[in-house]
Order: sequence, then structure tokens, then C-alpha cells
Amino acid sequence: MNRKKALVSFVIVAMLLCGSLAFPVRATSSDWSKPRPSKSRVYDETIGNSKTDGAASIGMGVHIYQYFEGVSDEKDFLHFKVSASANTRVGIEYEYQSHGFGWLEVSEPTGITGDDDGDWLDLRVEFGFTFLYYGVEYDKIWVCSNGFICLDSERTDATPSAIPSTDEPNTIIAPFWRDLKPNRSGSITYGVRLFDIHEFFVVSWNNVPDANGNPQTFQLLIEIRQGGDDFHNRIYFQYENITTDLPTSIGVENQLGDNGYSFNLSDIDNEPCLGVYPSVAGNRLTRLTIKLTKSDGYAKIEVEETDTGGCNVKLEDYSNPYGDDFKFAIKTAATALLWKAGIIWKGMLIVADLAGVLANDVSPVKPEYTQDALESDNEAWAYGDCIVEGRSDEPFDSTLATTISWKFTDASNRDHNLTVTAEAWYEDLSNGNGYTVCTSSTLNMYTGYHYVDIDTTIDGSETTGVKVWIDDAEYSSPVSRMPLEGTHTIKVESPIYIDSVKYRFQTWSDGIDENPRTVGLYSDLNVSALYKAVYCLEILVPSGGGTTDPSPGTHEYLNGTILTVSAIPDEGFIFAVWNLDGQCLAQNPITVTMNSDHTLKAYFNNATGGGGGSEPCPTLYVWNGTAWIDYGVIDIHNPSGEDVVREVPVQAEDVGISRYKATFRLREGWLGLNFSESVIDQVKLYAINENGNHMLCPLIKAEHSRLGNVLLRLLASDNWKTQILLLETISLKFIVPYQLHKIQNFTFTIEGCNMLKL
Repeated sequence: MNRKKALVSFVIVAMLLCGSLAFPVRATSSDWSKPRPSKSRVYDETIGNSKTDGAASIGMGVHIYQYFEGVSDEKDFLHFKVSASANTRVGIEYEYQSHGFGWLEVSEPTGITGDDDGDWLDLRVEFGFTFLYYGVEYDKIWVCSNGFICLDSERTDATPSAIPSTDEPNTIIAPFWRDLKPNRSGSITYGVRLFDIHEFFVVSWNNVPDANGNPQTFQLLIEIRQGGDDFHNRIYFQYENITTDLPTSIGVENQLGDNGYSFNLSDIDNEPCLGVYPSVAGNRLTRLTIKLTKSDGYAKIEVEETDTGGCNVKLEDYSNPYGDDFKFAIKTAATALLWKAGIIWKGMLIVADLAGVLANDVSPVKPEYTQDALESDNEAWAYGDCIVEGRSDEPFDSTLATTISWKFTDASNRDHNLTVTAEAWYEDLSNGNGYTVCTSSTLNMYTGYHYVDIDTTIDGSETTGVKVWIDDAEYSSPVSRMPLEGTHTIKVESPIYIDSVKYRFQTWSDGIDENPRTVGLYSDLNVSALYKAVYCLEILVPSGGGTTDPSPGTHEYLNGTILTVSAIPDEGFIFAVWNLDGQCLAQNPITVTMNSDHTLKAYFNNATGGGGGSEPCPTLYVWNGTAWIDYGVIDIHNPSGEDVVREVPVQAEDVGISRYKATFRLREGWLGLNFSESVIDQVKLYAINENGNHMLCPLIKAEHSRLGNVLLRLLASDNWKTQILLLETISLKFIVPYQLHKIQNFTFTIEGCNMLKL
């Protein structure tokens, strides 16, 4: 096939119930005319879809793992695996048979002693076996005090409901479901016992009274099968002493509660032992087929030897013939919601994309029939019977897997289509008739595509997960797609947020700053969308008296922007000071570097000087027990910014002492000022006795009107300081010596600084 000018791509179309979903997949080749970007996708794609008729289901996975572009006379070919998996849960029923066993005594206590109580018993760990029930293998059971066991939940319902019923609880086995009271008397025991040549796991309710006080004795037997753990276990109910005077439900029920078998309580007197046997009923899965239908005579299909097999669902490695991928798909489905497609497990189903996982791992059970297709043929296929030899009495889930080579030669570079269909045949056991459930995907080979590679970078570093649009289709960066030749629109999300930082699109790597932009795609396009961080500058004029340039408000700037901000006073006002993120700066205009978010405040004063010409510093107030006494402004003004220490004498009679505590207050500035700021490092109070000795009064409380508790900041002379702005207060409380009659006066000491000079 001629590939000198034409580029090759494949589009895989998943034909789902609601329509078709198309997405491109990139091929690798040995003779590209130029190096491909490192982020190019290769042929390592798995798609999956599924379908159901409401009861029976099929899921299909297609894994494309190799593309080879032929040169000279060699053919191009594509290698992929296909797996089809289907369920046959509708083929399982349980039926009653009369049986006779002797009573089997067991003594191991379950630990269930409460009303409406229960506990889990681990079958695998304690007894080395598992329990196959309605096609699902269980390794533990939940025993309820009220005469039943659950396999999927911890229900303890006291009031029996109909069996079967889609109401919870489901997946139950009820030898005698009634409101029982082990908290009053009796016991619930378990163990393993041998009868004849059969071994049984036994749970026994022994003289457990019901709501009327009548003791009930019965037991549940699960036969431990010896013919391989794929066989369903038989179940038996035995009765030694029961009454028929209260509502009671007896029977078995499947995972969805839509199928089961029940017994009448009135019949139990005549049947001391009931056998519950699994059987094949209704429709069951008998064959899986994979069909491959091509659209032209330029290709051939080769189907390699097929692996097929049937097996009940297993969740452990030792019993899983399909490998880890199958086990993973089953377990994942167990956590999904109930979708009507795929393989049932515990009432859950494997859905579209999970079916694709199965394509990665074929199941080594036994080969079945395959048919290739030459150029003159339209269809190839593979099929396998799902009934394992010697096991016709057991229903199975089944998997069919095969490897396909799709080879083609076409010098005209025309389109090629291959439809892959998975089909499950369900046979009606009553008459041999049946029906099919199928699902399909179409693989298309096109020519004339070009690559569009788009990534997103922040300051030169690639970032992922950004929304990218090609025409109306949304993707997540990095993006690698192959639209048809022609005109297309590309666009990236802007702004974006990463770790609470805002980033904005700036330009494309080829210099175009339009977003969205139109591109003519007649060759490969490889571009990056370049982003820069965006930071906010909030400009405020808290006390009025002027404005700024840029104007007050919130402004956005790219990272690294350096801007100049000017303060412009109104008539009759003068500029006082800037406050940039809490730091006072006197120069005007001011330069701000936008490397983070900033808050900038401009303060103006009346041209006459405002508050009487005094320096704006803290004012000290002392509480005398009934009112605050003003001790005036403490001058800690120092333009150099260095802390100063000031002492204020305080008369003892002005200090109201309550419970050996004295209360003081600092307030910054006074009414009429536009701005004031001090930074306080430490405060202390000394009590002076009759001998002139200074006794330190411990500071026990410091409450800032804006910052809250600042006690630790004010205890020591260090670099941990407290900012106090105009009219803000700090309430202080000290402990004074207990010998109050010896105190002559006090000294209040403050260490701090006010740089502002008006």
C-alpha cells in the first residue's frame, strides 16, 4: 500500500445500545517520514461494549495491540484480540426432594446470643471449602438469629417475608425464618459432620424460643462436594422440634430476589428433612461465536486458534481459569451499580469498558472451530461450545477468546471496514429452540488524516488535564487526534486553577494569541497552549481623602508584572502612608511586583494635621473597677523602625483589683485620624512595694480586637510582634501579688515602635 503521502489512522467505533462512539487510535510504523512526538499514542487500545435482553447478557472486548505498515509488496496488517463473555444465571434453579438424614449434633458456639443478632462464619479459613450458590462462589456466610443465613449482607430481619421477593434481604437460605429469641434461652451452634460417605457443614438452632416462648430446634446442612468445587452444593433442612403457630418463611432465593423456591410451613411435620437441589432450567448458554465481517475485497482475515471454556464465577487465583484480568473485571463489577449488560456477579454486571479488559487475556480451556476469510469472502468466525464435557447438569459463565490478523492491500488508499460481533446462543432446554444476544464494534481504516497534537504548559512545564476542544469535541490535555484535512477550530480552557492559583492563557507556542483559533489542517499541527499565573492587586482607600492610579478595586496582572501605583489626595488632604500587605511605606508613587496576591491601602490626612499635632501612638487605659482612666498616649514613635521601651507610672488607687487581677487596655491613635499603626513587642506590669522593690505581675491574658489571643506574642522581647492599627485595642490582664496592702504603686512597661510621622 502506498504511504508516501497519505497518513494512516484507524477509528474504532463502539456500537453501543444508545448509538456509536468514535475515537481515533494512532499507529506506529517503521518508516515515518519524520519523527513522531513522544506523546503519540500507539496501537495498544482496548474497547468494550455489551448488551442484554434483560435476563441473558454478553460483553465483548477488542484489544488492538499491533499495526504493521507494509512496504514494497508486503501487506499492511492489524493484530487484535477479541474476547466474548456471557452469563447463564437464568439457567439455575433449586428444587425440592424428600430426604432422610439423622440429626447431626454440632457444638461449636456461633457467639450469637442477642435478639435480632448475627455473625459471619468463614468457610474457607475454618473448614477449607467454599459454597457455590446460584452460580456464585462464597467463602463465608452470615448466620442470623432469626432462622436464616445471608450471603451478601448482614440482615437480621425478624419479620419473615415471601420467598422469593426482590425486597431485601436477598441471597438468603431460610430453613425456619421466624422471630426467634436466643437472648432468652437456647443456643446456635455449628460444625462439620460426616453422615454415611457425605460430609456436611451444619448450623443448628437448638431450643431457641420464638416470640410466644415456644422452643424451636432445626438445622441447616450444606453438603461439602467432593467432585470439584465447580459443582453446586446441595442444601438440606432438618427439623427436630418446631411449632406452626407463627408466621414462618422457608426456602432459598437468588441474588436479585427474582427467583427461588419456598416450602409451606404446614408440610414440615411430614418432612423432617428437606433436600434442596440445584438444577438446570429454562434457557442456558450453550455456544459463543465471534464473527468478523469485512466491507471489501482488498482484505483477508486470519483467525488463530480459539480458546473457549465455561466456568462458574471464581474470585480466587487457585480457581480462576481466566487469569487476573477476568478476576479484576468480576471484582470491579461487584462495586458498580446494576446495569443491564455483561456478566452477573452477586447481582452486579460487567459493563461496556470492563468487558474490554477480558480481551487482554485469553482463557486456556480448549480450542474450538475457526474459519478464515480470503479476499473473496465476506465473513470469518470462531465459535465454541460452552458446555464442559461431563458437566451438563451445571450452568456456567463462559468466555471465548481469539487473535485476529486483518491484512489488506489497496494502492488507492480507500476506506476499509471490519465489524466484530460477539454472539451468545441460549438454548431452551424444554424444546431445543433458543435465541441469541449479540453486540458489535466496527474498526475503520481511513487515509488522508493529519495529526493534531496539543499540550498545555505553565512557564515551560507541561501540565495535564486541561480542557481542549477540537471543533465541538472536548478532550483533556495532552491531546493527540487525527481530524480530516480541512479547516478546524481549536480552543483551550482559560482561566484554569491549580492548587488554588489562577492561570490564564497567554499565547500559542507558534505566536498566535487567539483562543479559540481557526487552523487549516493540511499538514501535522503540534502546538502548546502557554499559560501564566494571574495574581490580584486589591487597592483600597479605607478612610477616604483621595484616590489612586490605577483606581481603587481589584486588578489582575500576569506573574512578574511590575507596576507603579500613585496616591492622589483630594483638595484639603495630604498623602499619609501606604500599607502594602501590612507593611507601612511612605514613598509615593510606590512600585509593586506581582509575584503573589497583594493588598495595597492608601491613607490620607487633613492638610491641617488632624489629631492636634501629636504623634499617633498607643493610649493606655487603666480599669479602676467602675470606669477606664485615661493615662494618655505612650510615645513609642521612632522613624528608624527600632523598638523603644517606655515606662508609665500608675497610681495604686487607679487600679481596680478583683480576685488578684488587674485590667489594662491599649488603644491605637484616636478619633479624627485617618491612619495609625504601631508594632508592640512586649508589655509588663510591676507592683512596687513599700521598700521600693519591683515585683513582676504575670501577664495572663492579651486579647486583640482583630487578631484575638496574642498573649504569647507579648510575653517576651523578641521578633514575634503584634500589629495594632487605628482604633484597634488590646485588652490586658495581670496577676498582682497577694499582699495588696503593701503595694504603693505600679509601673507599666511597653516595648514597641511607631514609625509614622504626620
